[in-house]
Amino acid sequence: MDSTGRGTCSSNGISDLLYLGSWASIFKPELLEKFNVFPGTGAPTLLLLGSLFTGWGFKFVVLLDNDDQGKSIREKLIRDLLVPASRVVHPKDAKTIEDLSPEDFQALLAEMDNSLSLNAGETLLQQ
Repeated sequence: MDSTGRGTCSSNGISDLLYLGSWASIFKPELLEKFNVFPGTGAPTLLLLGSLFTGWGFKFVVLLDNDDQGKSIREKLIRDLLVPASRVVHPKDAKTIEDLSPEDFQALLAEMDNSLSLNAGETLLQQ
């Protein structure tokens, strides 16, 4: 959490922020009230954000693409910055954040705050 009491999530880029914000506004509007999403400008920038958030004592989640670069950054966050592995999230069956399944989004919510979850029957197709 930051000084406002909000949780922090960092993502690869601005499109991830827009995607997560749109999906959250449909399924879990309270997510936008509880968490700040900081977009990076590519996976390597998340190391700097991770360092800042660690230094500031924030409780944060890092959302990375499931590609070679994302996996490399994940290992560096865990090894070099001691970010708990449970706080570094990859899509399970997708290469990028934009390909997230409802299950991956639910896992992200659970990592950010256990009180947030999708209700049974909620899918991306509902609006």
